[in-house]
Amino acid sequence: MKVRRLQPAWMAALAMTGLLGMSIGCTDGNGTGPISGSLTVYGSNSSVAVSSTAVSQGSPTSVKIKVYAAYISPNADCTEAVEVADYGATPREFDFAATPTLFSASPADGTYRCLILKMKDNVRFKVNAAAVTAFPTECVDTTTEYITDIYRHGEADDGNWKDIDGAGVDATGTAGAPGEDTVYIFATTSVAAATGGSLGVHTNQALALSGALTLPGSPTFFFDANDGVNVNGANCWLEDVTMGFR
Repeated sequence: MKVRRLQPAWMAALAMTGLLGMSIGCTDGNGTGPISGSLTVYGSNSSVAVSSTAVSQGSPTSVKIKVYAAYISPNADCTEAVEVADYGATPREFDFAATPTLFSASPADGTYRCLILKMKDNVRFKVNAAAVTAFPTECVDTTTEYITDIYRHGEADDGNWKDIDGAGVDATGTAGAPGEDTVYIFATTSVAAATGGSLGVHTNQALALSGALTLPGSPTFFFDANDGVNVNGANCWLEDVTMGFR
């Protein structure tokens, strides 16, 4: 798939004004300072604006994900995407428990039906005391950082996830020995269009957008693992994680 990127002059202007996620007042992309741009995407560890404080088997106190780039497309099948953020060869790590600003940019006005995130497939997290109580052997304390590998070798979807050009991505790692792969998450107004389109996006990497992105806009991408701490073999793990936009 041919991806249109912002022209060099526009990229320079965005870099000068901080519209690629480094806005004035935000030193590391995790702050909540002033933001410019017609499209700003935030991160959250909750699928709702106000989280419940109820605790069952335990929740993460930090949820870190590394992001390389972001793209938006006017098409529900995610083709003809435009790059709106690029952190280069080294991804930027965001703690979703800290409500980070993932990026802010000024693409052309219009309606966009797909947002694509290029990211690492390892989720690093710490747990609360309830998780330690529930799983004292696997989740030993609240200070250790654990890893959940969301795309693993030997699983049913191994090799079936696609990149932004529709090429297959091989999975590495296991639950006990995570491998850090670069993957793409496709959030679209029609999961069927993305999975059935020319890119052949796998269902496990497709998220449903409740509505199209109409600029200006400020959606929030959430990685909700509240009450989701569990075990996978001998490993402290995140289960029943919900990803999407609100």
